[in-house]
Amino acid sequence: MTQYMSQNGDPQTCIEACLKCYEVCTRTLAAGLEINEDQDFITALQLCAQACQLSAQALLLDSDFHVKTCNLCADFCEEVADLCEDFEETEMRHCAEVCLRCAKLCRQMAGHAVSRQPLQSDVRLV
Repeated sequence: MTQYMSQNGDPQTCIEACLKCYEVCTRTLAAGLEINEDQDFITALQLCAQACQLSAQALLLDSDFHVKTCNLCADFCEEVADLCEDFEETEMRHCAEVCLRCAKLCRQMAGHAVSRQPLQSDVRLV
């Protein structure tokens, strides 16, 4: 398991950002189908939403995998933000903003994890 360094990243804030991004990407997907039928765009939104959900879950479970899931989530969020910024529609611009915030917080969480110190009960004597 992992302990988080509170001065460098707040897991709760990151979880909330991931869940918000999941929601916004899912809603944008519905709006995006009317605006842009490009399969790559649709796939990027779907994968971003799933990566956000996975990252939030890893953080909620205090999993060591949160570093990987947060980096993956940030990658998808940055890609979707780039795609959404090309549109003039308010929904797309909002999605880009939410994705960029999520990416920033995920990068912080991924870069500031520290291993916890073993508890006395974790130490095995030979």
